[in-house]
Amino acid sequence: MPLRIGTRGSELALWQAHRTQKLLLDLLCVHSEIIVIKTQGDVVQNIPLSQLDGKGFFTKEIEDALLAGTIDLAIHSLKDLPTQFPAGLTLGAIPERATCHDRLICNPAAVDKSNSFFLKDGSVLGTSSNRRIDQVKQFQPGLELKMLRGNVPTRVQKLRNGEYDAIILAGAGLDRLNVNLTGLEVFDLDPKWFVSAPAQGALGIEIRSDDKKTAGIIGKLHDHDIARIVTQERKFLRLTEGGCHASVGSHAWHSGNRTYLSTYWHDGNSSVNLQVGDRDPDSLAEKAFLLHKKIREKLPGLVWIARDESKSQNLKNWLEISGKTVICQSVIETRTLQVPGLKDEIQKNADQSDWMVLTSQAAVIALLNLNFSLPVNLKIAVIGPETLKAAEKAGWTADLISEDGNSAGMADSWADRVGKEGTVFYPASSLAGKEFTSKLTSHGWKVHQIPVYETCPVVLPDQFLDEKNPDFVVVYSASSVEPVASILKKRNPFCKWISIGPATSAVIRKQGFEPFFEAAYPEPAELLLGMV
Repeated sequence: MPLRIGTRGSELALWQAHRTQKLLLDLLCVHSEIIVIKTQGDVVQNIPLSQLDGKGFFTKEIEDALLAGTIDLAIHSLKDLPTQFPAGLTLGAIPERATCHDRLICNPAAVDKSNSFFLKDGSVLGTSSNRRIDQVKQFQPGLELKMLRGNVPTRVQKLRNGEYDAIILAGAGLDRLNVNLTGLEVFDLDPKWFVSAPAQGALGIEIRSDDKKTAGIIGKLHDHDIARIVTQERKFLRLTEGGCHASVGSHAWHSGNRTYLSTYWHDGNSSVNLQVGDRDPDSLAEKAFLLHKKIREKLPGLVWIARDESKSQNLKNWLEISGKTVICQSVIETRTLQVPGLKDEIQKNADQSDWMVLTSQAAVIALLNLNFSLPVNLKIAVIGPETLKAAEKAGWTADLISEDGNSAGMADSWADRVGKEGTVFYPASSLAGKEFTSKLTSHGWKVHQIPVYETCPVVLPDQFLDEKNPDFVVVYSASSVEPVASILKKRNPFCKWISIGPATSAVIRKQGFEPFFEAAYPEPAELLLGMV
């Protein structure tokens, strides 16, 4: 007897059902039939989704059929499934995931790329998602938001008919149906900043909890890697107690040996877009939720970030949302070394090396200032997201990203991750120690450590701090510690130090202070943990 697949009747739902049917037949030689079931979300088309009762308005009738035994499994867009299943039902498999980003589709006449959301002010934008509405309001409040219902092709046709200037749809649905967007302008919205729905793009197969036979069959379609990060996206939604139309977004992805979770949560009073990372992906949802809750407690305090504001904007924004007053003032600046023959020296050593190690964005800037030309076969290892961003801006692709956020951690794992012999080109600060070079040398590597930039003190404004006493100070590097300490010894010796990595903490201790919190990785959310 063939397996009975329950599904909605929309084009996208039927595509998903036929896709599952094909996977069952091609991979497992299992035959199936498709049974179409109408849901509340299909029947009611004249009111916003957010006003429909309940959380499972695209799933309830299908789940009733599953419980009644008239179907054996149900295929859903996983983002439509509530995080808590009805008694007797469970998620049997997540077989695959398409793109998870949202897509902005526009009539060309409405486009203005100088605006933050790419549209002319006053343009009519169609969506019925609270999550999308609230995020759009943050990026470009001057748009007119209008309810948009119907299946994917119908929504696109409404745009072509002139009922809207632009609409937002999930990229996965557009791709799966191969929707014709000729003549329209399309923008992919990066889910790291315009956060997509939890599990967007993923398929979910729902079954009865006691149906061991069906579980055994579809379990073979389950993709454990996709499921692991999708689980964190859905767990964040569950922790916020949000449903399918809640103003909550979450998107997880891998970078190097770390996994990141971008989250968006509008709780009716305030909205926060927060990104967390960890080597253990199974801890991300709880970590993000804890930070969201702490930020909303709005505890006062004064924070001095010993860094330029342009490099600290995310951390500054989150601290201010959490009730803190923030001063951004660097105590050091970096300058490219102007040494005769330096350009030729770095180029020669790079040409003779297997790897280049970049430990700061200052090193990238210095290389560019020295007109460095990246050898074709030179692989690149970077430490931290800002160094990675600087390398990518230079047009360089990182082959290795440190999971530890500091040079000592990279050196400790170097032999296991890269090998036990070769040559490294290490453009560094003139103040950089030899610990990294010594560790690689002990692993059998030859290292060319060449100073390419220097660190110089900044002359602070006469009225800096102006009798203010910071409760916290954030230092990003060991070279910042001494000038910060000289100020705080006079102003506030009880200020709480937030540092990055053991090297910076060690210098703080040499200055007679004890770090209050040491972030393992130079990410805003990691630093935020010590201050909220």
